Amino acid sequence: MYAAILSAVTSLPGFQNSSADAVRVTFHFIAEFIVFLILFQFSKKAKFDFMKNVTLLSLIVLPLNHATEILTRHSVQIADAIPFVFVIAIVLLQGLAYILFGVSLSTLKEKYNRLVTALQVFFIIQGALFITIFLNVLLPLTEIVIGVLLAVLFFKMSRHNRANLS
Repeated sequence: MYAAILSAVTSLPGFQNSSADAVRVTFHFIAEFIVFLILFQFSKKAKFDFMKNVTLLSLIVLPLNHATEILTRHSVQIADAIPFVFVIAIVLLQGLAYILFGVSLSTLKEKYNRLVTALQVFFIIQGALFITIFLNVLLPLTEIVIGVLLAVLFFKMSRHNRANLS
């Protein structure tokens, strides 16, 4: 739950100082990675194969995307060395992973109906924003909403699991 909240907070637009922005992006990556790791473990335990595979794809693409983002933003030499096609491919793959993850959340619809529907919509919107590339400026809005909704989902899931253990 805290990782989802940290993901939402670190989605806020960056700082003027490039090192502070690199720290913000790094914390955002760590929080988002932890969120997807939790969802991967949950989907593995619940035997949701499609969700598990899409979450695994996100866990693979996410570090590449954030590393590319940090390197291209903060080092002109490295930005020139990384082929533009590679950067575009990573961004498109991340967008596709978000869209597929939004679709894979349908496995949770039975227990968390409206919350999962909202998450699906925002993950699909976020994936579409990634894929269009030019609308990346709108990503913080969707990331903040997704972070808050994931925090609520994790809270409900933990409460549901505690009730099952009692």
